[in-house]
Amino acid sequence: KEELLHMMEQFDLVLRCSTSSEDETVSSTSTSRKSTYFVPSLLTAANDKNKLYPKGTKCSKPIFAVFDGKFCPIGVYHRLVIASMRRYNKQKPLAFASCARFVTSNPRQTFVITKEGYYLKVELLSSVKEGSANFSHGPNVRKDLDEDLRQIIDKWIPGLRYKWCFQCCCRSHKKRELDKEKELDMKKVLSKDKVLDEDSFIPITSVAEWFMDEEVICEAFPPATTTIYDIGLAHWFKKPEEHAAQGIRTEQEISTVRDQSTQRELLDLQRQVTNIVRPDFPNLD
Repeated sequence: KEELLHMMEQFDLVLRCSTSSEDETVSSTSTSRKSTYFVPSLLTAANDKNKLYPKGTKCSKPIFAVFDGKFCPIGVYHRLVIASMRRYNKQKPLAFASCARFVTSNPRQTFVITKEGYYLKVELLSSVKEGSANFSHGPNVRKDLDEDLRQIIDKWIPGLRYKWCFQCCCRSHKKRELDKEKELDMKKVLSKDKVLDEDSFIPITSVAEWFMDEEVICEAFPPATTTIYDIGLAHWFKKPEEHAAQGIRTEQEISTVRDQSTQRELLDLQRQVTNIVRPDFPNLD
């Protein structure tokens, strides 16, 4: 039994946890040493969305990892949950069969990963009062998830490809989504079966240009556009001006240090010259 668990751990199929307490959202098994293991494949479905999206919190616009060929193995989600548990291990996550919530270093800022068909949807949650800082954890969350996804694919599923995308919010797409929701509601299709069409996504390419234009051209209905505010660009990427400002501040700090160092050297040299004792020359008159 120990050997089997160790092998499953090596293949990132289970995760040894530091606590032995059981939770309704975490499936576990015990060894003779009473070790507790997290088993993603045994997770139950999420029946209460209020646990994932508590009242009093704000939710960002989502970002999507869309997989080529409309193929996203469930194992990718399972291993990404384990990778996120290792990375964000300060507080216990809330994990279900197709969605999981993780707490960042700031307890007021969390994020939710949801597997829907052939893509992974990621949303930011925040109870930060300052509006400008609500989703400041977005860029780091995106980078961390991208790093973990690449490692999972390279290690376990080489050849699998994906791209980060936003959901287009142009008028044509909004109308189509509303019509689709009405049709699905009439057929009484569960919300978990409502998967976005492939042309609903906008691959993330020219972020700096999008910030400058403040809008993105819809690839499915050109020349229709959607604003960067509708897709939530600033939730997941920093504005180029912020990066430039940080770079300018850094250069100014370095220049200031250099100037201060040069001034100190000149003052030291001046003191040395002042302290030189002049030799007495004989009077030649």
